[in-house]
Amino acid sequence: MDASVQDEAGEVELRPSRVHGAGVGVFIRHNSPAGRVVLRDHCLVAKCIEGGVSTAWGLTLQLMLIQQATGSLPDWVAQLHINEPFAARQLQDPADRRLLMRLARGQDEAAVRRAFGYAVTNHFANAGVAWLGPLSSRFNHGPLLVGNNTPVPRMLPATPELAIRLGVRPGAPIGAIEWILTQDASAGEELTLIYPIGYTF
Repeated sequence: MDASVQDEAGEVELRPSRVHGAGVGVFIRHNSPAGRVVLRDHCLVAKCIEGGVSTAWGLTLQLMLIQQATGSLPDWVAQLHINEPFAARQLQDPADRRLLMRLARGQDEAAVRRAFGYAVTNHFANAGVAWLGPLSSRFNHGPLLVGNNTPVPRMLPATPELAIRLGVRPGAPIGAIEWILTQDASAGEELTLIYPIGYTF
């Protein structure tokens, strides 16, 4: 696991994914029952900006502010994948194009597009709150069955209401998001998510 991407609880680790073409995935280290919180990820958190279709604009703004302040994006963000076709489809919507143009005023439009690409490809959103995390962003979508027809253990994030009680405030730059198993998982299995069809390649 990259030294800059740590699971403080030691429940998961990053390894090459079993999902074809996915790169890195998140794997469980120990046998764990359904309902268990197996990951607490320190994420960038932002309110979803109104006026666009995508929920990634608040995070895009956060990333641009970080880049302006430090000269670069965090290493863990720069190592994420950008789904270029998906990001381009999002920017075909007139409302999202208007937000792109607004954020790009006086800035490098290519840098804004790149920040949006990282955010829209890898973020999660619920109830007006969006988050992007070093480990959360590594969950892959996978087939229902892998290898010897074993079901892939699925994950669900804690609801924003629960997460807020655990320390996330909407609009705060950093917050902790917890992830909960929806199935029993055996040590060494990859944890994956069910994604909407639009996120797939």
